[in-house]
Amino acid sequence: MSTNLEIMELVLAKIYLVFVFGILLTLSAFLISWIQLRQNLEKRLFFIQKIQDNSYINKFKLGQLYLRKNLYKKAIEEFRNCFNLWDKNDRLGMSSLFNTIGYTYFLLSEFELAIYYYTIALEIAPDNIICLENLFYLYKVQNNIEKVNLVSRRILEFDTKHSKFSEIK
Repeated sequence: MSTNLEIMELVLAKIYLVFVFGILLTLSAFLISWIQLRQNLEKRLFFIQKIQDNSYINKFKLGQLYLRKNLYKKAIEEFRNCFNLWDKNDRLGMSSLFNTIGYTYFLLSEFELAIYYYTIALEIAPDNIICLENLFYLYKVQNNIEKVNLVSRRILEFDTKHSKFSEIK
């Protein structure tokens, strides 16, 4: 005849096994999705590199893939090549390109270069909300409260629905 202690030990052992199995299952699902994401990224990178079309769109896509793979120097190189091919009359596209270069320098912690490229992007398209948000977060990382407030006011000039910026006035 089993005692209450033996029954409790069996129940606790089963709970422990279910808990460990749940953790292993979660980790396996995460690992599988990460591997699939990486394989997808590699396939797209291989496909774009294989294309002989040297258009600015392909250069930009290649730069974005390098950026996602954390190959920042290669990404910047592709973005610069892309700039040489880009239609200079495409103000929104040029602003987006300079914003992306600024973001890449931000990820490299080269904040002065990031500010430089964000500024160029905003000169081309002053209402580029994404660029303003990137500049906001850069100044926030630098703890430059004065410029954080200035940029948040500029964001609110163009988009009053940004609730995270509306509290800073």
